[in-house]
Amino acid sequence: MSCKCKVLLCAQNGRASSESSDEPDRWQTVFGAVTQRELRFYESAPWSVEAWSSPMETCPLISTRLVSSTKQTDLITFSVRCGTPDGVVTQQLRAETHRDLANWARCVVQGCHNSVALQRELACRCVWQGQLAQLVLHFEEGFSLLEAPGPRDPKVLWSFPFERLRSSADDGARLLWLDFGTDEEIELDLEACPKPLVFILHNFLSAKIHRLGLYA
Repeated sequence: MSCKCKVLLCAQNGRASSESSDEPDRWQTVFGAVTQRELRFYESAPWSVEAWSSPMETCPLISTRLVSSTKQTDLITFSVRCGTPDGVVTQQLRAETHRDLANWARCVVQGCHNSVALQRELACRCVWQGQLAQLVLHFEEGFSLLEAPGPRDPKVLWSFPFERLRSSADDGARLLWLDFGTDEEIELDLEACPKPLVFILHNFLSAKIHRLGLYA
């Protein structure tokens, strides 16, 4: 999908301004597009290959989530959040009509799910119990923790299907906790901001739920 929308001007850290968001001059008109893998924003509709390949901002759909859509007074707004190595970036967007809002919400959610279907599997380096390892998310098989890659095939240290996951949490810096109903939560040191992986995990789970038809 591609069409015009308006974005609340944001500070460099990605946080929306705390000033009143109903001020007309606080909003910037942009052209938004959902591709197979990205949510893109342009200053205006791109009319060339060069312009299409040069958006002013991009959000990888696999680590992007639609978090809210609401009508505030005369404004129809929705927000998307993207997990990045620097933390969470939030974009507050404004639609002109309720139909535009519904179309954007549907396209962003479907785009996130489609990006999961294209990716299927994701692996990231981590440390578990002082041991260098590799966490693998697989759309069908769930979670697996493998030994760090080496000269021989890595040993599977543990694995759980997605349905075993009871809860997850992170410290926003480098630690991720996963509760599979075992005696203790599993703590993983991702050695970097965990937010991209957390958002990707949420999209994996959401895509599986939608595939099963277990949504309102």
